[in-house]
Amino acid sequence: MKYKLMLSLLLLWGGFIGCKNDEHSYTYKRDIAKKLIENKEETILIKYRIKNLKTKKISKWNKTYSLPDLKDKNWNYIFSSLNYLLDSPIENLSYEDVDPLMGRFGYRIHPVTLIPRNFHTGIDIYKKDKDTVKAVLEGNLEIKKDNLSGKWIKIIHPVYTLDSFVLESRYLHLKKIIKKEGKVKKGEKIGLVGGTGIMEGYIPHLHYELVLRKNKRIILLDPLLIYFNKTEKNITSKIKDKISPHAELIEIIEKTEKKNLKFLPTYLEFWKEKGKKDYKFKILVERIKEIID
Repeated sequence: MKYKLMLSLLLLWGGFIGCKNDEHSYTYKRDIAKKLIENKEETILIKYRIKNLKTKKISKWNKTYSLPDLKDKNWNYIFSSLNYLLDSPIENLSYEDVDPLMGRFGYRIHPVTLIPRNFHTGIDIYKKDKDTVKAVLEGNLEIKKDNLSGKWIKIIHPVYTLDSFVLESRYLHLKKIIKKEGKVKKGEKIGLVGGTGIMEGYIPHLHYELVLRKNKRIILLDPLLIYFNKTEKNITSKIKDKISPHAELIEIIEKTEKKNLKFLPTYLEFWKEKGKKDYKFKILVERIKEIID
């Protein structure tokens, strides 16, 4: 008992030494998380209560969604324990599978509507059509379908609960769901990558979310920060002109390195189709082709 108490105090007081101040990174405590979880120590899963962790609002109008305040270094342990517990939703997931233009977590220009300052609540993982999607942790699987997200899955993970906040993982725009509702094991195949919903006809990808939910209150977590200990803003996050964002988008693409434009040709195919009915999209595609050719 004394050992556990001393360990808890040590973690709370001295465990954060060396943590970066960069708001987009944190210091891994994965080894500590591993030992605590395997020993069923309550320090991570219970004592670091969400109500004592600092969060911040996405906007002053949005009372449902909030974000971890990364200045509160206690979040390091939450992220570290998740890094240890969670499997990858896709085989051989890499940081480069997420489009830097508008596929990362946070503000971006929406790739379908081109509406700027759209808050992306997860990450878009670009893989081949029909690639297998897996459950990242054991839990209870629910099947969903709507015009925006297409065929999608929500898994509630009661194994990871913090102060009545339950971890949920979400998998959107699936081509096919191959697992029935009910209990699912970690690593079990649940669906296939596709482009359903608002993404119909769009580049096949998996929209993947991690959230901590308590009733209607939701804390959004950045998967890139958890899996790779780093993340950057979307390159298009600076676009603000809601009336005519095309000019800003073209200007940003002109200044962006080619290595960060590898998914752009697939966007162009989608925008080209929209250009048949919307002249603005037609001009956008023609101008971008001039830049990248």
